[in-house]
Amino acid sequence: MNKWFWFGVFTILTAIATYQAFPANAEPAPDQKVVYKEYNNYVIFKQSYFHLVEGKDLYIDYRDEHWDLFKYTPTFAAAFGLLAVLDDGVGLFLWNLLNA
Repeated sequence: MNKWFWFGVFTILTAIATYQAFPANAEPAPDQKVVYKEYNNYVIFKQSYFHLVEGKDLYIDYRDEHWDLFKYTPTFAAAFGLLAVLDDGVGLFLWNLLNA
C-alpha cells in the first residue's frame, strides 16, 4: 500500500479523535465557573499565543481559561500562533494530525 493510503488512514483517525474531544452538552461543575475542555493542552497553547501578543505573563495561572500552566518558551507560543488563529475544531484537528 502506498503512502497516500496511510496518510488517509491517519487523517480519518485524527478526525475521529478530534471529534470525540468536543463534548456535546458541557456544563461547569458546581464548584467551577468555567467548563474545562477535554483538549486542555491545546487551549493552553492557543491562549499562550494571545497572552504573548498582548504582552501578558505566559507563566501565571489563568484558571478562567484552562486548568494547567504553560511551561514552554515564548518561541513555542509564537509558533503556535499559526494554529491559534483558527477555529478550535480546525486548529485541534491540524495539531492532532501533526502529532500523529
